[in-house]
Amino acid sequence: MTLLFPVEDERWMACDEPARVGRSGRRRRRRRRRRRRRRRRRRRRRRRRRRRRRRRRRRRRRRGSGRRGRSGRRGRSGRRRRGRRCARTLVPPSPRSIFPPPPPPPSPAPSPSLPAPLPEPLPEPLPEPPPEPLPEPLPEPLPGPLSKPVPGVWGGIWRHGRPR
Repeated sequence: MTLLFPVEDERWMACDEPARVGRSGRRRRRRRRRRRRRRRRRRRRRRRRRRRRRRRRRRRRRRGSGRRGRSGRRGRSGRRRRGRRCARTLVPPSPRSIFPPPPPPPSPAPSPSLPAPLPEPLPEPLPEPPPEPLPEPLPEPLPGPLSKPVPGVWGGIWRHGRPR
């Protein structure tokens, strides 16, 4: 099969090698048209954070050993709270709550030999600024449907695509 292909000086030259015709000398392949899949727009759902429930491990209690078997304060969660129901661990209220500390002593009075300090003089009042000049009056609106004396009088019909 004879194919024509252009040479550098714009003439056409016959060629019997179809393998050399095409893109950069390679044999042309038939490109399969891939069907474009329409991407469906996914609505973004707000993800609710799921709180993970912690499984509490059940501890097997050994019989016979209560709090007495432990030495010191190991294994107690938090500090010893005041006012426990258990008679052994009742904590008396602190003496500070019964007898509050005395008020601080008053500051020593000034001795009569020293003269009393003079009161600070008041700052002088600033001079009043000059009054601002009045703004110039606005020009009268032109007569006709295009003048808008009050914003929003002509509504939406004059607002979209019409001169204001």
